[in-house]
Amino acid sequence: MSRPKLLRITTVPISLEILLTGQLDYMQENGFEVVAVSSDGPEVKRFTKNRGIKHEVIEMTRTISPLKDLIALIKLYRFIKQEKPDIVHTHTPKAGLLGMIAAKLANVPIRLHTVAGLPLMTSLGFRRKLLVTTEKLTYQCSSETLANSFSIASFMLKEQMISIDKLKVLGNGSTNGFDNNRFNLENLSADHLDVVKKEISYN
Repeated sequence: MSRPKLLRITTVPISLEILLTGQLDYMQENGFEVVAVSSDGPEVKRFTKNRGIKHEVIEMTRTISPLKDLIALIKLYRFIKQEKPDIVHTHTPKAGLLGMIAAKLANVPIRLHTVAGLPLMTSLGFRRKLLVTTEKLTYQCSSETLANSFSIASFMLKEQMISIDKLKVLGNGSTNGFDNNRFNLENLSADHLDVVKKEISYN
């Protein structure tokens, strides 16, 4: 019996390595065939090493670039049609926009997008209107959207960017939780803490 295929898409590869730490390995170990997509970068080699997870490089820019975005959308659509995933899950605004449109066009049954932040919150004028429009399009193409906090979910609903039936907050929020041990002072050397405090001028 074949395993369900999960395609995770981020704009840049460091998001696969840092933002989604442990998630793809967990899904791979628990019955899914996992495929990752992002732009190229030094993190790709580290991410794919000894993981058994397929990674496809499709260049995506973090800035507004209509021609490059169209090229990336076509490549994503073709790759999704080739891979035939059961689930496409996108992260970051640009990967969300392009990935959700491509997945919708390719008739992927489950299309998830996680909202970890909204650049439009600090934008003004035409740029803000454009970002609102692209976010709404992303959510329209998803089958479900996951906000990583109740405050972001509240903002999205207040701005009428999405209907409440398509929006969820998992647990108490957070894209990937956090490791208590990483922030435990007992696991950090006093010398290291002193160096960091000096670097950020913390008294």
